[in-house]
Amino acid sequence: MGELPVSEVEELSLEELERIQSLVAEKRPALSSPERLARFLCGIYSPAMMRFRLYGHKQWGMLDRLAYDDVLAIARAQ
Repeated sequence: MGELPVSEVEELSLEELERIQSLVAEKRPALSSPERLARFLCGIYSPAMMRFRLYGHKQWGMLDRLAYDDVLAIARAQ
């Protein structure tokens, strides 16, 4: 009997994790919830991102290669 396929979840690099932690440490109101942080990291536009012009931030969309649910789990762990 063959092995079951395993879905591979991409790992974050240490550098990416550090960048997320420094972003959280900035305590921006627009990134105050895990959902907002996940949208920011995925590069998903929202009213808060537009209002605070965060789409121009250097970390904007840095995890857009990952699924939103995976990024949300990462954001909740911060």
